[in-house]
Amino acid sequence: MSIYNYEIINPVTNIKKPFYDFKRKLLFFPVNGSSYRYYVEVARNNKDTFVREYYVLLSDRKFDDNCRICHVDNYGRCQINPRGELKDYVIQETKYRGNIEIEYVESERDYDVFAVI
Repeated sequence: MSIYNYEIINPVTNIKKPFYDFKRKLLFFPVNGSSYRYYVEVARNNKDTFVREYYVLLSDRKFDDNCRICHVDNYGRCQINPRGELKDYVIQETKYRGNIEIEYVESERDYDVFAVI
């Protein structure tokens, strides 16, 4: 039987993918063995689609005054405590889809860029 004719109203979170832990209020996502220590939450409006896009900039050193401390656990997952606009977006998407997507975009001189989708 196919459930494609219906909308799932309470999706299950897969902890092997990026996910938001509501109890600890932490966002977990894999970073492939990197030893990041700092992060910055950023956003920008896409000029083509006019949609707000969210990013996390990660680095092993403090590259900006707005850097916050993050932790990489023994499973290679980065743990950050999102705040404000990014937190609202993550909670909304998690409730709607169960998981969010985070993908590597590029590396700059001081940090790596990850898109929150």
